[in-house]
Formats: sequence, C-alpha cells, structure tokens
Amino acid sequence: MNLNNHSIPGRIATLALMFVSSIYAQTLGPSEREVQLEGSRLTYYPRPALTQCQADCANNPNCKGVTWINAGTYQPSDPAMCYLMSEVTGRSPARGHISAVKDASTPAGAEAGVSLTGTRLTYFQRPAFAQCQADCANNPNCQGFTWINAGTYQPSDPAMCYLMSEVTGRSPARGHFSGVKQVSAGTGGAGTTPMLVKGDWNFKCCDDTGNQNLNIATQTGATFTGSFEGSSGRITGQIQGTSIVFDNVYPDGSGSQHYVGQLINGQMVNGTWSGYAQENVLNNHRRLNWHAERRQ
Repeated sequence: MNLNNHSIPGRIATLALMFVSSIYAQTLGPSEREVQLEGSRLTYYPRPALTQCQADCANNPNCKGVTWINAGTYQPSDPAMCYLMSEVTGRSPARGHISAVKDASTPAGAEAGVSLTGTRLTYFQRPAFAQCQADCANNPNCQGFTWINAGTYQPSDPAMCYLMSEVTGRSPARGHFSGVKQVSAGTGGAGTTPMLVKGDWNFKCCDDTGNQNLNIATQTGATFTGSFEGSSGRITGQIQGTSIVFDNVYPDGSGSQHYVGQLINGQMVNGTWSGYAQENVLNNHRRLNWHAERRQ
C-alpha cells in the first residue's frame, strides 16, 4: 500500500444479554516507530496528534491497525496524516511513520481502553474483568462498570472494579475495560431490548453548520442500516447499550466516516465523528460533533 498520496477530495442479560458487544473490540498494541502497515486501507485524513489517530482506530470496529505520519515527513507543508487499516498483512520501514495493531487479548464483551464517566456507585479490588462484569450484572443499581488492569498506574497497583449508577459518557484510558447494561426501548433503563431508531432523523453536525436527513431504513434488534439523504454512502450500525455507533461508507471505496453518539431520552446526543472529509471541518475550525432529533 502506498501511503505517500495525501490528496483527499473535498466532499465531505442474563449476563450474556445484559451487556452488549463492544464497539471497542480490541486495544492497540505498542507503537512501532519508523514503521508503516501494509494491507487494506479503511480510510485516511489529517490528524495532528498520534493519540487522536490511535483513538480513532480503537473506537472503530472495522479498524485492525493504524499508521500515523508525522507532519512534514515528505514535504514541509504536509499535515500529519492518520491511516486506518481494515486488514494488516505486513510492515515495512518508513521514516516519520508510527504504527500499531489491535491486541487480540482483550476480554470478551469489553470496551477496551475506555473509562466510563458518570456517577460512581462503589469501587473495590477485583482480580478479573469477568468478576467485575458479574458484580454489575447482579447489582440492580449498577448501569455500567470500568475494570482497571493491575499495574496500570503503578507496578504495585491491584486490579480495580468501579461500578456506576449512571453512565453519561466515555473517555480513552489505557488499561481500562468497560461495559454498560443494555437499554430498554423507550425507557433508558436496564433490559435486553435495544431502543427503536428506525425512521427519519434531523441530523445536525459541526456546531450545527450542517443539517441533513438521516434515514434509518431497517432495524433488526441492535443492528440497523440506512443512509444520509442525497448521499451515495451506505450506513451500517449498532446500538451499544446507551451508545449508537455507525459507519457511512461510499460504495466506490473513496472514503468513509465513523460516528459515535449517546442515546438519551429518545434522542441522539453527544456525538463525535472521524474519517473522510474531516479536513474541511478542521480547516474551518468547526468542532467534530453531531446530534440528531427524530423527525415528526
């Protein structure tokens, strides 16, 4: 794969049931400096910081690895670039490149590299992720949990389990593994039926400078498909507990976007996105945010 071309066009449970599968399927392994990944490219775009690029891959279930290229590596005016890979088949030396691949050792059902934010119910030592997960499943006041691997901050630190009575968001955190209870349709409480999102939504992006119709045409359980009105892209996504996550992929392979948001009171809020056409937003100093309200 040639990463040298930076031109981008301008368009923009029961325990088994209680915790949904993670949108953060795996953590990233250690950074490999002066290395670029080879394989199938998912998308690419400007990203000023390595940590932002790595977080984009960690939060994208279709991303298997990432290569970040330092600004000015080829030409002094080149921006720092982020390449997400849907398949990693090899590596090659490359000056100014930093790469990482996803770690296959993440516990099943975990949102890896993620700490939940909200209201803490309690916390205590727990040597295994599955034990912390079970503690939350068996506590009717627990809406989510974060388990922290032993030695994450100091070598002598024990593994810790944090139970949350309210989950309001997520933040990246090394060595943290999280899960949330599934949302009952229309109630926002714990249960096994995902919220119904099928229908038309008024989608607003980038500090409300963009406004278009989001049509979710089909929904089967927690999975759904749809499209943005007037776009050739196809949307596929899932409801993940109190979160909604979807990808908008152009059929000609020219690019894609990855969207993550929260489902609160029947609305889509606190959304962020990454991917194709992001440079237009960055250049205009607009925030990479979105929210959506159901059309009547």
